[in-house]
Amino acid sequence: MTSDQMIERPRLSSSAEIEGQIYDVIIVGCGFAGATAARELRREGWNVLVLEARDRVGGRAWFKQNAIGNEPLEMGGKWFYPTERFIWAEADRYGHSLVEPIIVDWPSTWLTSDGLKQSSLPIPLSELPDIERLIVAINQAARRIDVSRPLSEQALADLDISLTDFLENVGLTVKTRTIAEAYLQAYASAPAVNISALHLIRRVAAAGSVSEFVMSSAGYRLSSGTAPLVDAILADAKADVRLSHRVRAIRQDVDGVTVEWESGTFRGRAAVIALPLNVLKHIEFEPPLSEGKRRLSTEELACIGTKVWATVKGAPTNFFGCGNGAGLDWLSSEDIIIDGGVLMAGYGSDAEALDVTNHAAVQRAIRSFLPDAEVLAIAGHDWRHDPFSLETWAVFRPGQITRHDKHVRTTEGLLSFAGAHTALHWPGFIDGAIESGFRSAREVSALLR
Repeated sequence: MTSDQMIERPRLSSSAEIEGQIYDVIIVGCGFAGATAARELRREGWNVLVLEARDRVGGRAWFKQNAIGNEPLEMGGKWFYPTERFIWAEADRYGHSLVEPIIVDWPSTWLTSDGLKQSSLPIPLSELPDIERLIVAINQAARRIDVSRPLSEQALADLDISLTDFLENVGLTVKTRTIAEAYLQAYASAPAVNISALHLIRRVAAAGSVSEFVMSSAGYRLSSGTAPLVDAILADAKADVRLSHRVRAIRQDVDGVTVEWESGTFRGRAAVIALPLNVLKHIEFEPPLSEGKRRLSTEELACIGTKVWATVKGAPTNFFGCGNGAGLDWLSSEDIIIDGGVLMAGYGSDAEALDVTNHAAVQRAIRSFLPDAEVLAIAGHDWRHDPFSLETWAVFRPGQITRHDKHVRTTEGLLSFAGAHTALHWPGFIDGAIESGFRSAREVSALLR
C-alpha cells in the first residue's frame, strides 16, 4: 500500500473543480511540519489543501519499503531523544510503540592520522584532561541557553562560531581536536569548519547535558517506522492532499494567496510554507521574501552530508567506528542480518565525498573502518542533490543564527513558515518539524480570524 493510498481524504472529481475552489489554507510541503499544521488547522474548522512535490508524504522522513532485501529502512530521520516532547506526544496519541534505545558503547574503532586504532581511547592517556576540559566548556555554554526562546535574543554571538574555532578556543591538542571534530561533525552532517558551534550546543542544552546528548544519540525510534505516524496525522486531518505537485510561485494580493504549480494554480486565503530552507530560493515569491529569508536560503544551511545503509559480510554486530574515512565519519552495525550480511549505517559530512548510490564507493568508505569488508548491498538517498530538499537535517553555519534566526519563523503577509529549521527546542529533528507545525497553525488561524 502506498502512502497516497493510506491517506483518508476527499476525492475531487476533476482538475477544474479543484482549481475553482478557494481554500482557507494552502500548505506547501507535506513532511511532519506540513502534516501537523494541516491537522491542527482542520481541527479549527478551516478548509485545507496540502501540496507535496514528491510522490509520497513525509519529506526527509522516508521509511522506504524493501530498501535492502525485504527490509524497510529509514532513509532519513529515525532517532529521537527522551526530551523531544512533541514526537513522544504524537506517538502516544496514535498508539505507536517505541523501541527502547540501543545501548551503544563509545566507538571502539577509531580512524586516526596514525591509522586504525582498536581502542575506546583514541588519544594518549596524558590528553584525557583535554576531553574533560571540552565537556566542561560545552556544558557551561549550554547552561547559557534558554531553548524556549529564539537564540538571537540571548546574547550568544560569541558561540556562533565554527565548531573548528570553538575547539581551538578550548585549547585542545591537535590529536584530540581532530578526534573531537570527526565525532561531532557526524551529528551535524557537515564539515566542522561549516558548523555553528552554537547550533550543536543548543542540542546539548535541549538534551540536558553532554553526557545525555552523547548517550542518547542512538535513542528511541518508532517500531513501525516514521511513515505510519505521518500517515496517521494526515488521516486525522482529513485534508485534501495532492502529491507530485511541485510549486513554482506563491503570490499574495489583498484577497489571498495564489499558489502556482507546474500545471495550474490554487487559491487560498492564507498559506503555510513547510519546505526546507535551501529550497526557498527556487520558488518565486510575490512580493519577494524578506531579505533575511532570501539571504539565508541563498547562503544555504551547512547540512550537506550523507547517510547510507549497507549489508556487510563478516562485520561484527556490535561495531562502532569513528574518524575521517573515505566519505564516512561514523559507521555502526545493527543486530540485524539480511541475506548473510550485517546491517550497517554510515554517516558522512560531505555528499561530494561519497556517492551513496555507488556500490564500489560505499565499499571503499566502509573498508576505511573494516579493511576486509565485503559489501553485499547498499541503500542510500542523496538528500543534498534531491531538488526537493537540497540538504539533510537542518544545521546552521557560523554566524547564521545570530544574523538570521529571528527571520526564519516570522510571518510575511498571509504566509506562515514551518519546518524543522524554524523550531526552538530541536531544530533539524522530526520533533522540531512537529513543533513548527503547531506554531504555524496558530499563526494562520490568527490571520484568518
